[in-house]
Formats: sequence, C-alpha cells, structure tokens
Amino acid sequence: GSEMCIRDRFEYHWCFPVEKEIYIENETLFLGTVNPGSYVYCHDNVYFLNTVKGTIIAMNENVKIYGHDFQKAQIIINQQSLHDLTTSALTSVYYKDNQIKAMKEDGYENDCHYIR
Repeated sequence: GSEMCIRDRFEYHWCFPVEKEIYIENETLFLGTVNPGSYVYCHDNVYFLNTVKGTIIAMNENVKIYGHDFQKAQIIINQQSLHDLTTSALTSVYYKDNQIKAMKEDGYENDCHYIR
C-alpha cells in the first residue's frame, strides 16, 4: 500500500521513494527520497540521507528532523509551517521558542554519531 509504519529503532526505508505518505513511529535513519506531494509523519527524530522534496510533519514539538538535501521542502511542527526549505549542508530542523528553527550542523547528534 501507500502507507508503511516503521516501528523498530533505526529501521531503514530504502527500497523505493515515498510517493504518497509514510508514518515513522521511532527514531529512524531514512534512506529513501521524499518526492514532491508526499508526506512523512514523524513521531520521533528522523535522519534523511537522501533528497527531501515533500512535506515532513512532526507529530509533536520534540521531534528533530535532520537532512542535507532539502529541496523546496515543507516542514510542519506544532501547527506551524516552514515553506520552501532548501539546503545543501547538514541541517537540523526543530521547534523552539514557539517557532520552527533550521540550523546548519557539523555532524549528527550523539544518537547518530557514527554518521559524519
């Protein structure tokens, strides 16, 4: 189907690009692309290693989203939206002080320190 639920810690999703929607329950290293018009619903932190052109929706304000190739992506956290996010460097996107923030990073946080 068009939906998939990833339940195990750092489960990999790489076989095919997201065309419609996917639900991520736990912290996930995401290897697939996120195409325009598709939606990724995140209940925990997610690390995108490929291109993100769709919409990423954090299901709570504590979710952090990491990626290095956002291309006009939309990020939604706590009913706020960041439109047309485009990056070419590792970037973390998170919610703080009642707004969405995007910050360039030197490397992934401790939870994923083996990816540099």
